[in-house]
Amino acid sequence: MGHFWCARARDLLPGDETERYIVWDEQAGCPIAIDPGAVRSSIDPQRLALRGTFTVTLEADGQRVDIGCMPAFEHLTREAEPYDALHVQAVTNVPPEALRAAADLLCGGRRIAYHAWSGLAQHTNATQADRAVATLYALSGSFDRIGGNRIRRSPPYNPVNAFGYIPKEQMAKALGIRTADRPARNGLGHRPRPLPGCVGRRALQGARDDGVRDEPVAFAGG
Repeated sequence: MGHFWCARARDLLPGDETERYIVWDEQAGCPIAIDPGAVRSSIDPQRLALRGTFTVTLEADGQRVDIGCMPAFEHLTREAEPYDALHVQAVTNVPPEALRAAADLLCGGRRIAYHAWSGLAQHTNATQADRAVATLYALSGSFDRIGGNRIRRSPPYNPVNAFGYIPKEQMAKALGIRTADRPARNGLGHRPRPLPGCVGRRALQGARDDGVRDEPVAFAGG
């Protein structure tokens, strides 16, 4: 899938400097912002567009620019459309009947759970393959449902391994430190010395423990 810009509230809504995602409200006929971290949204999800192309206006330095945007599902549909059963067979050597049998198995499953580690995650194309499986799983509707991958709230605790406990002098020695909310800066930012690239071992990703239930569809520009 090609690169695209994911619109946020600060990009389109004057006076809103938050990172909330932008979606298209078909009933109101305009873009609105929603919080993906909210347990429940006051907006009826049936009002939010999954397909189509819409025009939004950006304002910068006193100028207004109209650009065309599409929901993430529109991007996904367009990218997946060429991959019919015969094309998949040509790429993967999986025969159409086996592909249809797998699709029927997933569609008929009442409870589907997803986990990938050894095998899929150690393939040469692990990142993209894992993303594809995760996307397919998200479309199954099993996420955070009984029998599927559930989001559980853990008991309250004080972390003993938080990065904030490491002295700044010690942190400065690292070539690059990456956390969930902090990009790797030192190595690629030429501190303490430039690196041509970084190779990291993929970490097991756990479900967020913030009570998220209905993850909205991000609104993205082409």
